Amino acid sequence: MIMEKLLLICAALLLVLNGRVLTPAEGVEDEDAKISAKREATMSNIKGPGNEMRVPPTKIAPPSGTRAVFDSEGYPCVLAEARATFLITFPAKLGKKGTKRGTKTVSVAIPEDDGKAVKTSGICDSRSSLANITYTWGKDDHFQFTVTFEKGKVGRNDVWRVKEFALKYDRSDAVFNGTTFLDGGQPLVVTDPKKLHFQVPHEMSLACDSDKKFDLFGKTKDDGSVVAIIHHMKFHPFLGMSGTFGEVYWCRPDFDERVPIAVGSVMAVMTVVTVAGYALFKKFRPKKADYDTME
Repeated sequence: MIMEKLLLICAALLLVLNGRVLTPAEGVEDEDAKISAKREATMSNIKGPGNEMRVPPTKIAPPSGTRAVFDSEGYPCVLAEARATFLITFPAKLGKKGTKRGTKTVSVAIPEDDGKAVKTSGICDSRSSLANITYTWGKDDHFQFTVTFEKGKVGRNDVWRVKEFALKYDRSDAVFNGTTFLDGGQPLVVTDPKKLHFQVPHEMSLACDSDKKFDLFGKTKDDGSVVAIIHHMKFHPFLGMSGTFGEVYWCRPDFDERVPIAVGSVMAVMTVVTVAGYALFKKFRPKKADYDTME
């Protein structure tokens, strides 16, 4: 009995020498502190760009007619609505025997959204300056319409723009009725890569409810050309934590991407004609007689 007490005393002395003996209550508090520290470390890894707390979300389907692209953390980073028709002009077989080459035009539209006829996908990342959303439809995914966004600055203000509209189509689709001059292939046509479309404050969404026309071209004539007529669009890329459309920035009802090009071309021709006309006038006009030197 005495030996057992001595052993207990020795064990207690060893604990005292190695560190403070914790009471049961202190042990619980220490365990709680460890759990809190672990939770804080985990949450610190999912803070947003502005150091705001980003709680892992539950994916919520966007409203009917609205499509979303989610980032790697599950946040919606692109919201989009689009209704569009595409007039595709392509190299076609002409003549009774189909041996002559010419062009034909067919009309293709994004189907009415029933959740099955159209699929959407995309790429976005809070650390990237680019994002996109792609609408895919048709048999064997024969048609893909992609909108690419770019963010930047104007002075000190953050803005985003539509960098590119693109359409990829399959020549084997039934809409071409076997009349394509080139068999098979999936041409890609895009808007002018040197031109940025629209410019919207970062916190706002873009909306257009009247027809907007854009010209799309491929790398070669064999790819054909497309006039994209967008009847309705509403976009908001690079979303913050709200995950909803921002205040609407309405585009001009009379906006047509092709008008500036046409006006610019006419102005250029008029400038050339004016300069050439003036040069010819200077060259062929009669010279004035110098009466002071005449006898």
